[in-house]
Amino acid sequence: MATNNIRVVGYLPPPYHEKLREYMQSQSLIERRLAVLESAFVSSQRSRSAQRTPYQYGPPPVLPPQDITQLARRLGVSVATLESAAQKDEAEFRDWSRRRDPAQRSWSRQGELFHPHSE
Repeated sequence: MATNNIRVVGYLPPPYHEKLREYMQSQSLIERRLAVLESAFVSSQRSRSAQRTPYQYGPPPVLPPQDITQLARRLGVSVATLESAAQKDEAEFRDWSRRRDPAQRSWSRQGELFHPHSE
């Protein structure tokens, strides 16, 4: 996320940087910092794996019928574009909708609603 804050980056002159490194090594600060980072990483991995749900095998979820506004949003087109495409031949509309659908599903119009075509 962008902010309006000005970014300031400072660099130590090489001799000071070297002295700081020597001090950190003499006090074992690097190893302690790595240990803290490692334990934080391990605990975050544990909490993530506990939150994850296992993959459910089986048929893909059934999509409910969509009205013209919902389907236009799903396909990333305007309502007018969708309406004009739906006026075409049914097979042509299925092909057109499949190319635009994020899951490559084709759609067909039945009355006022659009239904995913089962293939």
